[in-house]
Amino acid sequence: MPSLSTDGGRDLVVIALPGVQRFIRESRSTSDTRSASEIVAELAAYVAAEICASPGCELVIPAPDSAGTDAGMPNRVVALAPAGSGEELARRVKLAVEERWSNWVSALKLPHADTSSALPGFPGTQWVCVPCGSGGYPEQWERAQSLLSARKRVRDFTPVEELGRELCMMSPQWPATTKPPPNTRSFGFW
Repeated sequence: MPSLSTDGGRDLVVIALPGVQRFIRESRSTSDTRSASEIVAELAAYVAAEICASPGCELVIPAPDSAGTDAGMPNRVVALAPAGSGEELARRVKLAVEERWSNWVSALKLPHADTSSALPGFPGTQWVCVPCGSGGYPEQWERAQSLLSARKRVRDFTPVEELGRELCMMSPQWPATTKPPPNTRSFGFW
């Protein structure tokens, strides 16, 4: 267990995999819910493994001895990294998780799907890095929770390559519809 009081100036890194509630909401059966939970747990275990493989980094959550076990995996991973290296660690792990997800989607061989946009918005990895201050770990933890809460309120979209088409005003991730579908009553939108 890492020393959490005055950690000698290590960075606190929190990496979250949001979307669990959306998975639950969109599930049509208990097997859908279970599969969604397993996907998130597998990605979180991958985050933990990437952190454990990084020199000088230590897991805080999940407990280092429970990572990768059937004891359950939270959708947040918390770690301590050497001072000044937390941001680079978080960026590298985020890219590794997104690459792993992309490889899984590619392996499905979805028909007519560009794997880079087949399932947009997931895994939507969020992270924060807080350097150690005079208040030590407790101060870092409070700051990390505050930053992560603020980060949840930001919705960023991957760019859409739709040349010659206007993007939707309500959801700029998708192209706007320029004419109504057939047999649709007009409500003044088109």
